[in-house]
Amino acid sequence: MKQYFKLDCGPKINLGIFYFEVENDVVLRQAEFDKDRWFCSLDTYHSDRGLGLSDQPFSCMEPTDGATMVEIDEKEFETAWENAVRFRDTNNRKG
Repeated sequence: MKQYFKLDCGPKINLGIFYFEVENDVVLRQAEFDKDRWFCSLDTYHSDRGLGLSDQPFSCMEPTDGATMVEIDEKEFETAWENAVRFRDTNNRKG
């Protein structure tokens, strides 16, 4: 069964908000929002952020330093995912 989570890194870590689609402890899709930019796991690597998709089991992702992880519904994840893909597609067209 798929589950959906949101990780808010908070001001201390300052990496934005991460959205995860998870099944059997494996992250299937990942979207991120930081300041005014979206990122998604359709890209395997982001030059200024690192891997596009977590390479560790979801159970190893423990929030630290004021970050908070909450379970969300599929609709909230899909909205974030669509925003990230749209941002990616728009920026890829710009060159």
